[in-house]
Amino acid sequence: MTEDYASAGAHAVVSQIFRELTDRRNMQALTGLVLEQAGNVARQATTEEGRRGSRISAQEAVVGSYDAVERKWKEWWEHLPQSVVPMILGAGIFVGMLLMGLLLALWRFALFGLH
Repeated sequence: MTEDYASAGAHAVVSQIFRELTDRRNMQALTGLVLEQAGNVARQATTEEGRRGSRISAQEAVVGSYDAVERKWKEWWEHLPQSVVPMILGAGIFVGMLLMGLLLALWRFALFGLH
């Protein structure tokens, strides 16, 4: 529900920005704002606080990505019918045995070649 509101708000903002960009004066004003903000970000990035902030932001982004993947995996696993679990296990064992045979065959050629 909240995602829908946020999505609708973001869509409205982006649509309004694109409508306003058709005017040349607005485009020049926006270009000036973006250039000024880019200069501020560049100046702040060279400070120790800026480096620390970017490092923490990157860590939070990675942790958030892992958390989201884990949450989606748990949701998928909970909605999976229980009759499918043995099939997945059987298919995994079968693929594992095929890969083991392939590994042993390739290992033989790596050690002895085609002779």
